[in-house]
Amino acid sequence: MRIIPIAPTKKGHRVWLEGLSAYGWHKGTTYTVTMTAMSIIYTKHAKTEGIKTRTVTASKGVVIDTESGKVTQWAQGSVSASVTIEPNQIIITKV
Repeated sequence: MRIIPIAPTKKGHRVWLEGLSAYGWHKGTTYTVTMTAMSIIYTKHAKTEGIKTRTVTASKGVVIDTESGKVTQWAQGSVSASVTIEPNQIIITKV
């Protein structure tokens, strides 16, 4: 587990994860995003018609960057989050 900042931007708040290849999340890996009251959950998911997936980008050791007004609503003033990275799921919980 590690702690990351929830950073404000012009588009809303940002949660930025890098160096994910060490955990089995590689360039081109597709995943879904689920937001709950306390967590943002990324789950590896094959690209399937009808299911909205996102793709891990290749920079700085593989990156997932989530930036939007939805993150601002989720954060509700929190400035940091704990991150647990597993082979098939990443869980970001506001602190």
